[in-house]
Amino acid sequence: MPTEITKKQKCLIQRNGIEIWLDEDKANALQQILDNITEHKFIRFNGRSINTADCTGVYLPEDIEDLKWRKNGYWKCDNGIWHPKGELCDCSRMSRAQAEPEPIKINFKERRHSLNQLKQDLKEKGIL
Repeated sequence: MPTEITKKQKCLIQRNGIEIWLDEDKANALQQILDNITEHKFIRFNGRSINTADCTGVYLPEDIEDLKWRKNGYWKCDNGIWHPKGELCDCSRMSRAQAEPEPIKINFKERRHSLNQLKQDLKEKGIL
């Protein structure tokens, strides 16, 4: 049985930018409360008074991470890599370059023909 080091968390973001990090079970309870409210009001939750009108949402940690990257001027390419604003992505080209090139397989007859063709070309250009 795997052991969890920390509980999964979610983040309540307020309109003023305050982030309130909650364990997933508490965040789900808060989401349930917010879903059932028909008017904006102050609620007591987890030792805080929260104005429901100021709640922008309950988000996953990866959403918050993406938001912070974007706020710092980065953008995410199709390969999932963050780049500074204005930088072009060459991740695909780099990953292809990092892959080992496949060796060219050529038989002896093809090699001899290629060498003879090269000699002939060099003679025609006056190099040989």
